[in-house]
Amino acid sequence: MRLEEVIYYLLIASDINIVIESAISWAFVFMLPVFAVIGCVVPIAALTYAGRESIVERLREIQT
Repeated sequence: MRLEEVIYYLLIASDINIVIESAISWAFVFMLPVFAVIGCVVPIAALTYAGRESIVERLREIQT
């Protein structure tokens, strides 16, 4: 294998690596809003669910 062939294959490998890295970075960019929504919605839902549970328990205590 000649030196030109080695350089050619290394360039192809680096191009493929750049494409893979940019695809991964774009996937993270597009997933950031999804993670942000999950990070906001899940705690609010958990708090409202916990609030409902405590309200239900208080109503049961009042009824008995």
